[in-house]
Amino acid sequence: MHLCCRCMEDLVSTTQYVSWSLHNKVSFETQNSEKVNWETRVEKLEKEILDLNSELEDAQKINEEQKKQIRKTECALKVVEGVVNYVQGVNCLEVCI
Repeated sequence: MHLCCRCMEDLVSTTQYVSWSLHNKVSFETQNSEKVNWETRVEKLEKEILDLNSELEDAQKINEEQKKQIRKTECALKVVEGVVNYVQGVNCLEVCI
């Protein structure tokens, strides 16, 4: 009878171990699936960041070009204003003479 009780204890212990192992296997597979989902999400976000950085660099280049054009236009405007002031000054002198 003692052998039978021992066999029953072994059977219960083995059943508990198998149950525990199956639970952990499912848990591990779930965690692994979640890990793959997170890795995929991270890869997509990293690609989006690279794309946004590229767009930002392009926008910064355009901004610098526009600033150069504005400075050139301001310089040209000052030259034209100087010429206009000179011509108006000459006309003023002719009228006064």
